[in-house]
Amino acid sequence: GGVGLVVIKRGAMGVLAGDASGERWQVPACTVSRVLDTNGAGDAFNAGFLRVWARGGGVVAALHVGCAAAALAVQHEGAVGAWAPSCAAVDALTELEYGDKPWWQKGI
Repeated sequence: GGVGLVVIKRGAMGVLAGDASGERWQVPACTVSRVLDTNGAGDAFNAGFLRVWARGGGVVAALHVGCAAAALAVQHEGAVGAWAPSCAAVDALTELEYGDKPWWQKGI
């Protein structure tokens, strides 16, 4: 029994996660140039995270996709609507933010 995984969403400070074995993860938030509305950002994170994790993806990959989904959500007004990003848009932002980069682009 017990809780297997805990995820703490911290907005612009990214996310923290930990599992029952004691493993811990920290992922920074995606870069967002302009926040229009934070309504729905947590739900967008949950959807992105669960899309990866429920299919057996790793925790870090799921956290990355969740952060990307939330970053897209905050750049639109309202919690839901025609702006809802496609999986392809979320995956593209995930790759842009967290994918392999040359050493001179890391941290950008």
